[in-house]
Amino acid sequence: EDTLADVYLTVDAGNLATAADDGVFQPVRSDVLDDAVPRALRDPEDRWFGLAERARTIVYDPSRVDPSELSTYEDLADPKWDGKLCLRGATETYTQSLVASLIARNGYADTLRVVEGWVDDAQIFSNDIDLLENIASGDCEVGIANHYYLAQLIDEDPDFPVKIFWADQDRAGTHVNISGAGVTAASDNPELAQQLLEWLATDGQEAFTTGNFEYPVNPDVEPVPLIAAFGDFKADRLHAAELGARNADAIRLMAETGYE
Repeated sequence: EDTLADVYLTVDAGNLATAADDGVFQPVRSDVLDDAVPRALRDPEDRWFGLAERARTIVYDPSRVDPSELSTYEDLADPKWDGKLCLRGATETYTQSLVASLIARNGYADTLRVVEGWVDDAQIFSNDIDLLENIASGDCEVGIANHYYLAQLIDEDPDFPVKIFWADQDRAGTHVNISGAGVTAASDNPELAQQLLEWLATDGQEAFTTGNFEYPVNPDVEPVPLIAAFGDFKADRLHAAELGARNADAIRLMAETGYE
């Protein structure tokens, strides 16, 4: 209530959903946003809107892993990956949203078995850069990371020895999360704030997504060449609001498995 901000911008659909539930946002009715932002990437009550997509998928060492060995997130629970898998910590929002998406698709019990398989002899890292560098150095062979962290490392070193694999292409598709924003309930300038969101979703998409190597949400805007080179992929179109709705379940499930 005391914020001076007119717009609240953050990463992760779970964070956006929590903010909406806490009354941070006011609804925005905008034909521009309706046309630019796919329905699955915005709040059903028009309180927040996705502005960029971030794919969380499988990454691997091509000198030790044949991509034909890879398929789904669930397959990484197979004992063949024991001691070879790198994961980001359970307290990280990206991990929580991935597990939330698996709960939404597969149910709690099946996802519990998958996560138990993941954490059996996996190496856990606090961030994706460390995870990717440990794959590159040979400490593990395969992991799960956000695509843009790999893009950043390849931008710095085109020969960085880790490859991307688009998970779950024969089923729901690769898990995607968002960066997004909404107009605050306390805004003194809601019309100008709405105009900023509309610009970010249209003419500002390239400026907003290029520096961090994210995918534009607006289908009329092309991704930068470096991530376009990762190839086309089928994205999981589970509604982003589901990630927030199942966040508490995801945290509870990971605690049950000892995933930290």
